[in-house]
Amino acid sequence: DTASLILEGENVGAVVRTTAGVKPVYISPGHRADLPSSVSLVLSLCSRYGIPDPARRAHQLTQEIRRTGR
Repeated sequence: DTASLILEGENVGAVVRTTAGVKPVYISPGHRADLPSSVSLVLSLCSRYGIPDPARRAHQLTQEIRRTGR
């Protein structure tokens, strides 16, 4: 499911539910990137989890560092 993210009448991003039953991911394009390409890229980086794999892996690593203190 995808919905437009509108701010002051302008489409500035998308709200995408990558997997049923999980919170949506908010996507906004960066410099010289268009919204459809940004959404496509994010979806290509998602596997069976609700967030893109690079963000998921970064979260796992920071949790491990917090747990071990290193």
